[in-house]
Amino acid sequence: MKKNIYLVCIILLTALLAAGCLSGAEMGEDTTVESLRDPGDEKDAGPGILSHPQEFRYISLYYLNPTGNYLFPLSFSYDEQASVDDLVSLLKAGPPRKEWGESPLPGNLTLQGIEMTPGKALVHIKPGGMEDISLREEEVLIQALVYSLTSLEHISQVEFFSGGEPPGEPFTLLAEKNLYSTGDLVLNPLEEMGAGDPFLRLWLTSPDVLYMVPVSIPWEDLPQSTRDLALLLIQALMAEPVESSGFLSPFPPEAGVLGLKLQDGTLQVNFNREFKDNFTGGSAQEWALITSLVLTLTELPDIDKVQILVEGRQEEAALGHMDTAEPLIRGVVNWVLAD
Repeated sequence: MKKNIYLVCIILLTALLAAGCLSGAEMGEDTTVESLRDPGDEKDAGPGILSHPQEFRYISLYYLNPTGNYLFPLSFSYDEQASVDDLVSLLKAGPPRKEWGESPLPGNLTLQGIEMTPGKALVHIKPGGMEDISLREEEVLIQALVYSLTSLEHISQVEFFSGGEPPGEPFTLLAEKNLYSTGDLVLNPLEEMGAGDPFLRLWLTSPDVLYMVPVSIPWEDLPQSTRDLALLLIQALMAEPVESSGFLSPFPPEAGVLGLKLQDGTLQVNFNREFKDNFTGGSAQEWALITSLVLTLTELPDIDKVQILVEGRQEEAALGHMDTAEPLIRGVVNWVLAD
């Protein structure tokens, strides 16, 4: 069956496009899950199946949502002419549309530059540039820069410096060190968590069903097997999140998992009939459910694809619109396309 492809085209910052720093990718035929929708698009306001070449470069920049409660990524493709400073300038400018959110970097913060070394990004901050920044602002900027810069292919750590030489003591108010990887930082906890607490990483849709958001929930005694952990993740997605978070579960309350099978990187998720028959959402809620399922499960290193089954059978469009006949792979999260 010919795959249904809904294009969501969003205009980037005009100056950067004119300079050739960022570009959209050509659309192909490989089935992936798109993770950004534009409710203002009258032609296709719903979700999409997005295809893209595997060789293009992209960076996921983490912005603050409009109320400042959580960070979410927007992914931009770029060419070899773009420097890291160019890309971080996008982060400082805020999202392409102001109603999406704001920059995670305080206005009074001055970055002197970012130096790239093998496996590490060195962030140089102007001396004294942290003096008027609150603890919350500091926490947000560290998380945003670490998660943004480590989305680059060859960067796994980010180190912060203030002044010409690395300081002997951490210069930040909050941190006990200057060197970070994503494993050191708990992103968007839905409940109070301590450093080092075991947690589950879920991908939920924003309350306005516009973009996907990574969240963390504390969980004791995580299972060791991939299959058991995948089942736990699906059950966590189907449960109602913490009410104060503003997130909602798009799954029907009666939905259940009949079984899981993992083979050669593909996880078959066999849902009961109520998963399909009792789903009452529109195309946006369908996009939210399927995208959150695929993004969450492919966080596990042994899972590359997700095949949705209903009572053991493959469905061309299990929930009405999105093509589920073939296994779905992880797409670029919240990819912002050039017009």
